[in-house]
Formats: sequence, C-alpha cells, structure tokens
Amino acid sequence: MKRIGSFGATVAMPLSLEDVRPPQGVSAQVITTSIGSRYSFSATPGRNLQSLGFGGPGLPMTFFAGPGVPTVGMSATAFQAPIAFRNGTFVTGSETIAIAQLDLNVLSDPGAIVVQTLSTEGGDLVMDDLLKTLEQDAGFRSLQLRPRRQYISNVVIAFEKDIASKFKELSAMQRIINGAMDSATANYGFERITFSRDLTEIPVSQAVQGVQPFLLERRANHPYSENRFFSTAPMATEKHFEVLEQIAGIIEA
Repeated sequence: MKRIGSFGATVAMPLSLEDVRPPQGVSAQVITTSIGSRYSFSATPGRNLQSLGFGGPGLPMTFFAGPGVPTVGMSATAFQAPIAFRNGTFVTGSETIAIAQLDLNVLSDPGAIVVQTLSTEGGDLVMDDLLKTLEQDAGFRSLQLRPRRQYISNVVIAFEKDIASKFKELSAMQRIINGAMDSATANYGFERITFSRDLTEIPVSQAVQGVQPFLLERRANHPYSENRFFSTAPMATEKHFEVLEQIAGIIEA
C-alpha cells in the first residue's frame, strides 16, 4: 500500500461549560481578539465591515475569506452561535500548521471546541496551544485537564492489487453484473465499502448526533486500474493509515 496523503482532519473536544467557564463570565470580544491574532486568521467574527459596505445596523455582515472558502457571518446575536474563525496558521518550532477552521462553542451548552487541519496530529498541536491560550487570556478553567477528544481523518491511499481480485465471490458478482449489461464494453467494478455502527444499539443521544462511518471508496477522476482510494474514519490520522495498512495486508497477500 502506498500512502498518498492526508486530506483534512477534525479534532473536537466536547465541553460541559459549567466545569470550565470563567468565574467572571465569558467575553466573546476577548476570545475573538486573542485567538484571531494568535493564529493570524484571515476571517474572524466581530470584524467591523460596515466601512467596507457590508451589512448595517441590525443586519448580518459577512466576511469573504476568498473563493471557495466558507463565509463567517456576524450579526447582533452572532455570539450566541459558535465563535468561528477561518484560514489561520500555528507556528510551533520549525513547523507551520495551516488551520482551515476553528469553531468555539463556549457560550452555551452543549459546548465544544472543533479544530480542522490537514491531519489530526497537527490538530492536536493546535488544540493543546489553544487550550492554554483560552485559560491564560480568557480565564477558562482546567481545559488542559480534559483528555477526551474526538477525531475524524480523511486520507488517500493506493493498493497494489484490486480488492475484488482477492475475493472470488466479489469478482463473481462483478461478472454477473457486467454480463447483464447491454453494452459489450461495460466494466462495472467494486467502488466503495462502508462500516458503521448499528444505531439501534447505541444511546439515542449519540444516534441523533450521528455516527461517523469508516468509509473506503475509489478516488474520483482516477482510473480503477490505479486502485486509489479515499477513506474517512472516526480516528486519528496515523491510526487510520495503520488500519488501512492492515487491510492492505489482506488484499495484497
């Protein structure tokens, strides 16, 4: 198996705000100023754009970070929603980590901090620094003592062999499908496989929030002969690659 690369990841930390909220209360302006400057975000909430012709008194204002980049809205009640930042960087030692998105839901329960970077390893470094910053600059309590984090990673890999060639039953199914097609050039092949939890066996609260599946599907716009696959999974990036390498060991044996 060949590792092509990591293509986006999420690190999330659920919070019970009554356990971490500053004794003096939360200042959204303090958070916005501190976080926006520390990570050099190009799009931050609360930015006054009326001078640029966006919005007006009591009307939503929107900052466009660039083509194809999600917008960050701001209104008189915006701070009741997650405090959102876009397109930033975190420098640690000789490494610069790009932050695609940072959402802070620290104003009402259920609380959460969500960091989106290229890999969960980079996201963890950003999260570690972010928790320290929120404690030091905004007065949050004991954030660094909270170990629970949730991960989603997206990666692309290439197998040395076609998955269907390893499983004769799957190859037989493909032959039946292709034989039934009108076109003599039909070449239908294995496209994706998804593993997910049985929603009837988990708490209703988790089922409502959704359960991230383990997905493996052929990479779009690449010929099947390349055996290139995109995969998303609710796990850290490196662990995700390790799981795929174990799967490759079965396919390529």
